[in-house]
Amino acid sequence: MNAIQAAEANLNTHRSNGPFHSGSIWHAVLFYTAGELVAEQIPDYVPYADKNGLWVRAWPAPDRSLIEKDWKPHLNGSMELQQALSKLVDDLASASSHP
Repeated sequence: MNAIQAAEANLNTHRSNGPFHSGSIWHAVLFYTAGELVAEQIPDYVPYADKNGLWVRAWPAPDRSLIEKDWKPHLNGSMELQQALSKLVDDLASASSHP
């Protein structure tokens, strides 16, 4: 079981309204991560997902705001991987159960 599956499994043990599966969010996390890391190195760089509207077309709200809130601290080195994954999965599950 990988870290993402572990975070989802942990969440689902406490979830009464059916299992949560994050689906393609990890693809969005990859785009966010790559864009942030490149933007740190190249002045005025606009990440591909921003420049090409992927956040609107492929991963509508609240995905990006939750990724930024929960994942960016890991990228900055202020949060461990498992903690960031757990927060993101928890927040995504909460957002999906309250449309």
